[in-house]
Amino acid sequence: MTGPAPDATARVTRDGDPVTTDVRHRVPAAAVPWLPYDEHLLERVAHRVVALAH
Repeated sequence: MTGPAPDATARVTRDGDPVTTDVRHRVPAAAVPWLPYDEHLLERVAHRVVALAH
């Protein structure tokens, strides 16, 4: 592909005709204490999960 990528339009169509959609606003996600936010710790957890999966 040459040139810039086309911009997304966020239009929804069915057989070429525009379709209206209900977009529900979600409550912002709250922090969950059991997820590691430290990148090094997250990398270690990911490597352990891969090792256990094999």
